[in-house]
Amino acid sequence: TQSTWGLSKQKMEFIKTIVSLVWINDDDDTNSQRFGFFFTMIALIFFLPRLICELLYNRFIKKSKTTTNSFGLELFVRVFRFFMMNMTLDALHALICFPCSLGKSLAIKYPMNGCVVNEVTVNINNNDFTANLKAVWIGNKSWDIAKKNKDTTKVILYFHGGGYCFGSDAQYLPTHCEWIQKISKNSSLKKKNNDNNNDVYGILSVDYSLSPKFTYPRQVIEGLESFRWLLAQGISHKNIIIGGDSAGGGLTLVSALQAKAKSVPLPAGLILISPWADLRPKTTTTTT
Repeated sequence: TQSTWGLSKQKMEFIKTIVSLVWINDDDDTNSQRFGFFFTMIALIFFLPRLICELLYNRFIKKSKTTTNSFGLELFVRVFRFFMMNMTLDALHALICFPCSLGKSLAIKYPMNGCVVNEVTVNINNNDFTANLKAVWIGNKSWDIAKKNKDTTKVILYFHGGGYCFGSDAQYLPTHCEWIQKISKNSSLKKKNNDNNNDVYGILSVDYSLSPKFTYPRQVIEGLESFRWLLAQGISHKNIIIGGDSAGGGLTLVSALQAKAKSVPLPAGLILISPWADLRPKTTTTTT
């Protein structure tokens, strides 16, 4: 069956989804990200032709010395510098978060092979504050099924990187889906369990609060409380691994240490990907 402009109904539905996600949203944060993203793209469109002409002139006419023989790599470095030097944290956050939010919404509506994506709210009720953190569940089965099978559900609680200033719970969505797909195909897991179809496992990526709007120790508290929230759902600490990269790796370490200090049952393990473990600004890269 054909729909408007000769496109199938399925393709038209996909286009309508994209349009509604980009232009129709009642969430103030998403609207801010959306406009920040588009204004950044407009600035890049005006900047890019000038940059390309400048690089071509320096390389082939002026024949200036360059840091690399690759024109593409040099262009990438210059564009990256443009963003770092001219963008505010809000604009940089928008550049990362809006495409991630769009990808997350599409993944929820159009599941990837062997990977189910759900939005989850992590409720934090601490003595200092209360918060409802957004999170995304990427698993072999839905979050509802994971909660029903809480005694055997295995979870990786993940904190994204971004220098505690920017980032999104969905910024590693394709990578996390790939992890789940690889776990599903793991032969040792299938041998260990007679009925692998009953296993429920996934990654819960938490969108913790970012600076400068929220400052220390907010992130540390949210890291530990996110772990406690999982325990409150009935999931055993023996079935939880905490992981993260860069700033998220540092938050993983702090959360585990805080759990130990406060006699909270410890997770089964930690995944540390290039963790930012030392926040003291005394390293060579920050002083030269």
